[in-house]
Amino acid sequence: MRILVVEDHHDTLEVTRRILAIQNHEITTATTLSDAVRLCIKGKFDLVICDIGLPDGDGWELAKVARKCGCPAIAVTGYGMPSDIEKSKSAGFAEHLVKPFGIDDLSAAIARVVPEGI
Repeated sequence: MRILVVEDHHDTLEVTRRILAIQNHEITTATTLSDAVRLCIKGKFDLVICDIGLPDGDGWELAKVARKCGCPAIAVTGYGMPSDIEKSKSAGFAEHLVKPFGIDDLSAAIARVVPEGI
C-alpha cells in the first residue's frame, strides 16, 4: 500500500515510517502541510496518515484535500478531546488515533480504513 505519512516530529515520523515499511508498505513522508498538500495532489496514495498540529497549518486542511483526491486519511495526534475527534471526522478523517498509540492500534485503524489492503 502507498502511504503518505505527515508528521513534524522527526522521531515520531521515523518510527512510524519504519513500522509501516516493515509491514511492506511504500512510504512517502512530509513534515509540513504545504509539502503534504503538494504530494497528496501530485501523488497516487492509498492512504494518508497525518498529525494535526503542523508548523504551517493543520492536518484538518490536509484531510479535506485528501478527500477531494479520493484518498482516505487517518489522524494521529495528541489532540484527544471529543471536539477534536468530531473536527477530524468533519474534516474527512476516517479514523482519529490519540498519541501515544500502539502498533496494533495503527494496524487496526489501517485495516478498518483500507480493509482490502490494496
